[in-house]
Amino acid sequence: MPKTRMFGLVFLSMLLFGPMVLRGQDDITAMQRLFLMKEVMPGLETVGIIWNEKAVNAADMMAKIERASASTGIKVVIANVESLKDLGGELKNLIGFHKVQVVWVIGDDAVLGGSVARDFLIKNTAMSRTPLLAPAGDWVDAGACMAMRKVDGKTKLYVNSKTAAAVGISVPDAMMAKTDFFAAN
Repeated sequence: MPKTRMFGLVFLSMLLFGPMVLRGQDDITAMQRLFLMKEVMPGLETVGIIWNEKAVNAADMMAKIERASASTGIKVVIANVESLKDLGGELKNLIGFHKVQVVWVIGDDAVLGGSVARDFLIKNTAMSRTPLLAPAGDWVDAGACMAMRKVDGKTKLYVNSKTAAAVGISVPDAMMAKTDFFAAN
């Protein structure tokens, strides 16, 4: 069975969707994350998600991500990484074959939450000039392009300005009030 899954666009009413909160992601919904990514990158068409489906409620989350994909018009490709040996091939597949414009890491489990996976993803997404949406702010401090977090009930974008510049991301003026920058690496 292939580890990578793609969701096509199915247009459904937002009224049909319940909350789409991703466990371990600061109670920010998949819908909010995709809309914020699209605000930062208006031409965004394809997002690659890396996760370990054994560490998350995969069936529930896949349905929520598929709905968010349909509502935002963003194609989502999911790569399942169950061990470190899967990581390189899945990242190469997302960036090389599927041509994703952003890599989004969901979860902070034993596989993806370790420094080896984190450092590998930060280094290789930066080298391919692909923004990395990290699961936590400490990844941004370590060099990931951006993360999203809740601050006083509001969704904020946390951006590593050095990495963002290197991968060609500039935060639109309209997003500046929602953005915190980390400048030193």
